[in-house]
Order: sequence, then structure tokens, then C-alpha cells
Amino acid sequence: MQKWGWGFISLALLIFITSYAGDKKSVPLSVLLFLIGLAMVIVSVKKEKKDGDSKDA
Repeated sequence: MQKWGWGFISLALLIFITSYAGDKKSVPLSVLLFLIGLAMVIVSVKKEKKDGDSKDA
């Protein structure tokens, strides 16, 4: 799931850079994709940390 999050972040940055240079209509979409990707990465990291803590116990 973390890979998908990084994919969304990369796609969002690509859309943001290309749209910000020209037509600014896609900026909200890129911000939304960035937030979704960031949330996916954070959830994955927390889940991996929780799984790692339970294995150590």
C-alpha cells in the first residue's frame, strides 16, 4: 500500500508542476491526489510499525 501512496504523490507532483506552469485548473486535483498518497504512506508506516512492535513482544 505504501508503494501506491508514493505513486499518488509522484502523480500529484507531476500534475501540479505541469498544470501550474500553464493552466491552473488541475491544481486542486493534484493537491487531492497528494493528500490521498500522503495518507496512504502514513497509514502504511504506522501499520508496519505496529506489526513490528507486536512481533518483538
